[in-house]
Amino acid sequence: LVGDHNHASRSGRHDLLAQQRTAATLDEGQVRPDLVRAIHRHVELRRLVEGRQGNADAFGQRSGRLGGWHADDLKATILEKLGRSPGAEARVALRALLEADPSSRDRLIRALAERPSKEDLPILASALDSRDANTLRLALHAVARVDAVPDGPEAPAALIRLARRGDPALQMAIRQIARRWIGRPSKGDSASFDTEIAFWDRAYREKFPNGPATTETAAAPVARDLADLVKNVLQADVMKTASADRGKTVLAKIRCLDCHKFGDQGQGLGPDLTTVNSRFQPVDILESIVAPSKVISDQYKPIIVATDDGRVVGGMPVVADGPTLVLLLSDGSKVSIPKDEIAEQKASAVSVMPEGLLDPLSYQEIADMLALFESVPRVAAPDQATGR
Repeated sequence: LVGDHNHASRSGRHDLLAQQRTAATLDEGQVRPDLVRAIHRHVELRRLVEGRQGNADAFGQRSGRLGGWHADDLKATILEKLGRSPGAEARVALRALLEADPSSRDRLIRALAERPSKEDLPILASALDSRDANTLRLALHAVARVDAVPDGPEAPAALIRLARRGDPALQMAIRQIARRWIGRPSKGDSASFDTEIAFWDRAYREKFPNGPATTETAAAPVARDLADLVKNVLQADVMKTASADRGKTVLAKIRCLDCHKFGDQGQGLGPDLTTVNSRFQPVDILESIVAPSKVISDQYKPIIVATDDGRVVGGMPVVADGPTLVLLLSDGSKVSIPKDEIAEQKASAVSVMPEGLLDPLSYQEIADMLALFESVPRVAAPDQATGR
């Protein structure tokens, strides 16, 4: 289905019908091996170009489009349908794909969270350390639906670490799961959420004295802020050695093209990066990346959706017409929600663009990214073009 990209591109109508048949097949609960192989082929194709110069261009050229559908969109459709399929074969397929494609871990866990089972509990529990808000909410909701206690110390340790992170919106679900997994505190130990955490930690330590830590042990990544970037990038020597060619690799490294276009590459779901230097100064570009929620254009306003079964998903609407709402998530993937399953929908003040995108980059890499933007000839604004 996905294997021969060139042939697929020459036959748009055939591919659209193939996608519709794929969806219908999975809706019926059938899991065809060729559909799983299709995703494996997509994974292998991406691996062929990872780590090579110009990998964003190479992947864009080689993956092609399937009758107007990007290969990643078809992959997302298959994963969604597998997640909603009631058949045990679908769960087996998702677990196999999780091993084959670790880079898609969050979206695969979200798919498993659709119909959670006891067998999925260790995988879902491992997602309690996720920093992706949608993955975390859906995994926690799925874990709460599984009436079972996981073996070993890893899951309760992850739950206590999550409780210590202190998100009030998650406390009810955490309390429900912790009482099942660890125990119900006495009246004195439940005076506040903090005293409950202390009780769970003591109970955990008694049962698993050599278990994993219940506090965050990994060093937090260096958080880039605007003042730091002005001093160490814009006003530093790295701008003198910046390379637009290396900047292409930086865009691929932080996955800008999952949502944005640059030239003829990427997806036009967010602002076009090709002309970003015509609209903003370098300092404004950096600020929009380190503080993406400070100013959100009306065109890209995010929402939060709660479904009838208790799931909560935040994202930017990319398809709002018809019976299904399609949201763009912060990792560049999409989720489809039937409108008749939506219980509540409201505006969100949190941008789909995640924070911390520049944190893993060196100052030189950030300068290279800016050099790439500056390499594009500026386009005059409408008032400038007309002499006003």
